Amino acid sequence: VYAATVGSYDGLMDEVHVRLLLPADAVSYIELLDDIDRESKFLLWEPGERTIEAEGLSARIAACDRTQRLQLVAEADEGLVGFLVCHRGAVRRLRHRCDFTMAIRRDQQRRGIGAQLLRSMQDWAREQGIERIELTVMANNHGAMSLYERNGFTVEGVKRGAIVVDGTAVDEIVMGMRL
Repeated sequence: VYAATVGSYDGLMDEVHVRLLLPADAVSYIELLDDIDRESKFLLWEPGERTIEAEGLSARIAACDRTQRLQLVAEADEGLVGFLVCHRGAVRRLRHRCDFTMAIRRDQQRRGIGAQLLRSMQDWAREQGIERIELTVMANNHGAMSLYERNGFTVEGVKRGAIVVDGTAVDEIVMGMRL
């Protein structure tokens, strides 16, 4: 249900498939996270900060309750190129909402992969009875903010100096949407 294909871009690139993360993806998923951590300053993790072991990750993926957590990957011929992880609120007063994190390798951006990941997440959220999706994004990540706005999210607030990147305080933008 959460699988989709993003076509080639100007006929120059291969197709990308959005699908659920599988236990067998653990090693390539860790490699993707490491690649993205090295090339982007827009996520919380800095290069080398993650300490994930493939065996433990594989077990956690297998045990994932898909009514509470959605784990998607985007896969091209060369391997995994993006991900989206969405968590539903754990307590009754928050079960109507979820929050997510997503990232796409820089060389795969602006191909429609992010939009397809978002659509797949929205479909899952509706099936789970979730009424609200929210996220935070660094204020200087204009490409991501534009993607979220094009896909129905609106700015709801600003957390001043919420993140420090390379010694500089960066504002975090709170965005959300009602389904």
